[in-house]
Amino acid sequence: QTERTPVRYCLKTLREQMAARQNSTNKKVVLLLKANTVPRYVGILLIWLPLQAESNEFRRRLDERSERLKLVEGKVVERDKKVEELERLLGGMEREAASLRDNISASEAELLQWRAAKEEGELEKELAVLKQKIHHLDDMLKCQQRKVRHMIEQVRTWHIDISENPHPTPKKILHITQKKTPQMLSKGRQS
Repeated sequence: QTERTPVRYCLKTLREQMAARQNSTNKKVVLLLKANTVPRYVGILLIWLPLQAESNEFRRRLDERSERLKLVEGKVVERDKKVEELERLLGGMEREAASLRDNISASEAELLQWRAAKEEGELEKELAVLKQKIHHLDDMLKCQQRKVRHMIEQVRTWHIDISENPHPTPKKILHITQKKTPQMLSKGRQS
């Protein structure tokens, strides 16, 4: 929301300038038309043509800024959706981690019961297998959490890049996107 405000303010200012110039142009044309002479019409045209060109330039700049605003807003919405999705995934992984910890606790309790019921040699083998499974599950969980945190950091970096430059050109937006996206994709492929 905050990065959109300066762009909207610029667009509002530009629209106000265009409206003021258009009103000024119309008043000058009406005054000149009252004289009803051919040289005055030529004078009107000489005044009106540069003003019309200036008005067209303002319209062109307004269109460019509107297009840039749409691009930036689109990127912000897309980035916000990605952040929400990544935060949702991280929340799911944290719940899964809690569930895995509960399962680990239950497995450890069960292991203690087995230790009391079976011979020590068999129990030691089962304990080693369970510890290995626990270690493997813990490694998997940590790896997934690192991936999600990295993705969230990449999206936040995008957000910072765009907020540092509230009037990005489409080329800059494309450059930021291309600069960050391959890193995220390569991280996803490595895992």
